[in-house]
Amino acid sequence: PLGLAITPSGGFLYTANKVDNSISEFTINSDGSLTPFANSPIGESYSGPVSLLIDNSGKYLFVANQGSSNVAGYSIGSDGSLTLLTTSPFGTGPQPSFIATDPNGKYLFVGNQQSPSVQSFSLDGSSGTLTAVSTYSVPATPTSIALTP
Repeated sequence: PLGLAITPSGGFLYTANKVDNSISEFTINSDGSLTPFANSPIGESYSGPVSLLIDNSGKYLFVANQGSSNVAGYSIGSDGSLTLLTTSPFGTGPQPSFIATDPNGKYLFVGNQQSPSVQSFSLDGSSGTLTAVSTYSVPATPTSIALTP
């Protein structure tokens, strides 16, 4: 696994598994142990998932797919199950490597390794749809990002 994300409620954990193009799903038990979902890991339709982000509401999981140059979006069910959004995937630059959100959860930022850039997307909180806002060139390969309130 290259990335992981935990729901805001603390009930579920997901990992991005780059080599086998899948996402593992776990329940976080009250003692901190993990129980894998019965159908986990789920295969992804895209290649090279490396980074995960759950939006502030806990309704959506976004996956940076390095091999497919996109971000896939999933709705998160009350039982932690994932369903691919019908509007997904969302195109990025080549080799997206990380996803971050602003403190208010209105925007997502994706760093692209092959064309050194950071892209911004607006997030529709009612549908999980991402809309491209702009792409910003950076002087070197972005590997992480920090946002402040």
